[in-house]
This record gives sequence, C-alpha cells and structure tokens, in this order.
Amino acid sequence: MYYVYILQSLKDQSYYTGLTTDVEARLKKNNNGSGFALARKRFV
Repeated sequence: MYYVYILQSLKDQSYYTGLTTDVEARLKKNNNGSGFALARKRFV
C-alpha cells in the first residue's frame, strides 16, 4: 500500500510532499536529514 505524506520543516516551515510504502522508514530518513532528494517547493 502507498501513502501520501505532507511534512513541515521545523527549520524553515517549508512543506514537503511525497509518496512512500514505509511511513516509519520515511520519517526516520527525513529526520536524519537525508530525506529530500528532489527540488523543494513551497506551498502558496
């Protein structure tokens, strides 16, 4: 099963969206600073 997520950075309040099959692993990866490989884009 796939999950869509929206995360907000505590550093700069930016939002990040994505798709994953493993929510726990994705959160760990993001919290370790290695979660965002693509260009970042702010919501308006």
